[in-house]
Amino acid sequence: MRSATLAFRRWAGAAISAVRRVWDGPGPERVLVVQAGKAALAAWVPWAVVGWWLQAPMAFVAPWVAVLLVESTAYRSVAHGLQQLVAIAVGTVIATVVALLLGSTMVTMALVLPAVLLLGQWQRLGSQGICAATGALFVLTGGR
Repeated sequence: MRSATLAFRRWAGAAISAVRRVWDGPGPERVLVVQAGKAALAAWVPWAVVGWWLQAPMAFVAPWVAVLLVESTAYRSVAHGLQQLVAIAVGTVIATVVALLLGSTMVTMALVLPAVLLLGQWQRLGSQGICAATGALFVLTGGR
């Protein structure tokens, strides 16, 4: 019990020191707090629009993607968001067209996934290229 109390006091002291450093001025602690605030706001706004206001059936995707895309700068967040949008759109369109032509989810998946995974390596899509496969999988596994 005594060691647990001592460990808690150390943890509480470190937490209080970190809060003081955030208040005192710029530094890594303040950057972390600002990033956490931006990520929380980035999740709350799309949830408010898509989940609460529009009541979309898959509204959970909006705040999830928003949190994933929060970067250190607004420019990077927007740039990666656009890359992800293009990648998902490409995967979705390819999977939809092939599925409509073939009529078989299993065959479509076997043909489309390798293609969109290769397409996801396109340099313009950056680190968001994998989302092409995500878009295709949503189409192919989501039902009608």
